[in-house]
Amino acid sequence: MFQHGKYVTYGVIISIATLVIALVISQYTLEDLIEPRFLLHQNPMIYYEYVQSETTLYLWRLSTTMFIIWFFSILAHSLKPSIVTKAHSLTNGYIFTITHYAHLIQLAIEGEKIFFYPFLYKINNLYFIDIGLIVLIISIYQTITLIRKKI
Repeated sequence: MFQHGKYVTYGVIISIATLVIALVISQYTLEDLIEPRFLLHQNPMIYYEYVQSETTLYLWRLSTTMFIIWFFSILAHSLKPSIVTKAHSLTNGYIFTITHYAHLIQLAIEGEKIFFYPFLYKINNLYFIDIGLIVLIISIYQTITLIRKKI
């Protein structure tokens, strides 16, 4: 039935290793590298700042790190398609989706009102593209093609 179990296991092991690395990296500040706060302060209409607890900030960092790792794993799979790279990218996609929604749940616990729409969510009258849902759809598609043995 499913003959590529060993290679899928390699991809999942690589994903778990990158998750451990992301958990360590997320302890440090990524904001200075990713979020250009110094530019956004000039125009308050495009800047949304909210008070974050350490947990929320950590989940944001972890989610951002996992998105970057997912993006590069998709890039690696597109450059050299294999079952290992596909399993790695879809596992990273699921991990990113979990961390993305964990961050949003933590924001809701802290009192932010979050409204979900198809492919969008709204926090304090600002709309954001729901990247977590898009990545989840891509990961589900990759899972289906992996099960059907299409690299």
